[in-house]
Amino acid sequence: MRKKYTDHYHVRRRKSALAYYYRHKEKILAKHAAKPKDPYRFKWGWSKKGFDPNEVVEYYKQQLAKQENRCVVCGSEEGLCLDHNHSTNQLRGILCRTCNLALGNSKEDPKRLEGLIKYLSDWS
Repeated sequence: MRKKYTDHYHVRRRKSALAYYYRHKEKILAKHAAKPKDPYRFKWGWSKKGFDPNEVVEYYKQQLAKQENRCVVCGSEEGLCLDHNHSTNQLRGILCRTCNLALGNSKEDPKRLEGLIKYLSDWS
């Protein structure tokens, strides 16, 4: 005889986790709200790449002031992140998340980006 879907372990476990959350919701939310968020919390990811976190924050502040709190490519003010060259590990400018992903997905290849520009202009 097959088990009902609700009898499977992962379903029971998820149900109990949700039940726990709703039972203790105020306590959980208060705990997370009490933690002050570090505006430069991204810096710890850079230490794994071989950068000094404090230098990264200083560079980020300088670039942000130089670029007037905007993405250097599209001018967006939302979701800004620090870009770097993956082969040389050199810090570059500040891009919005969309532009940074586009650059990364193109493998930072100028010929590929030029090809994409030509493709878009042909279809516009």
